[in-house]
Amino acid sequence: TIFLDEIGELTNSAQVKLLRILETKEFFRVGGTTPLISDFRLIAATNRDLKESVLNGKFRADLYFRIAGTSIYIPPLRERPKDIPVLAYKFMMELAQSKGVSFGGFSDDALSLMMAYHWPGNVRELKNFVEKALLLSEGRVIRARDISSYFEEHSEFGRSLPTKFDSSVPSQLIFDNLQKIWEELKAIKMKLSEIETEKKLSSGSETLNIEETEKKLITSALEKTKGNKVQAAKFLGFSTKTLYRKMKKYGLR
Repeated sequence: TIFLDEIGELTNSAQVKLLRILETKEFFRVGGTTPLISDFRLIAATNRDLKESVLNGKFRADLYFRIAGTSIYIPPLRERPKDIPVLAYKFMMELAQSKGVSFGGFSDDALSLMMAYHWPGNVRELKNFVEKALLLSEGRVIRARDISSYFEEHSEFGRSLPTKFDSSVPSQLIFDNLQKIWEELKAIKMKLSEIETEKKLSSGSETLNIEETEKKLITSALEKTKGNKVQAAKFLGFSTKTLYRKMKKYGLR
């Protein structure tokens, strides 16, 4: 499987080469003279409207119809604000573990600011923002006053972007779903607070042990899902295989 990101940015010459490879399954190594054959599956992504690009002559119609077998539309982040807290905590956990630093999470007012912002850079911008906030927080809970300057500096980028809402969805249903997410996030924050308190009492250190935090979160997720490992893995952002591996690592059942 080959994944090509931002396929809409390909030059015309690159589009011709890609189309030939897709049709013949043949390609040449750089500097090579012997054709090589490869049978592969192509997955491509773009933030452009390729149909419009075809009409404007910026994207080849034959290549478009060659790759447009199955299309999945993922709305921009500004159209799904309820995903922002979930993604932010997922990125925070991943970055904290990879960098070996502690994290205190986001306060409610900080999450409200994040959900009100348009995120013109979509998920990439959110991940970069979370990384910056994590490094500057030094393990503290990130509050609105800590991040408000970012949104003030970048507010002009997102103001002209349209936001679509599905009026057929009852407002009460939207509220209930948001409330459920808030409660889950608060539960995670409480767990983190308990762990941090225990660490301070036992060793006087303000640095959270990442593995202990992860173990606590996995235990909490399993409790919430009544032992359903598929749902627990989905809640934590893991694959089921990864969850089983981590459960074995921490001696969980």
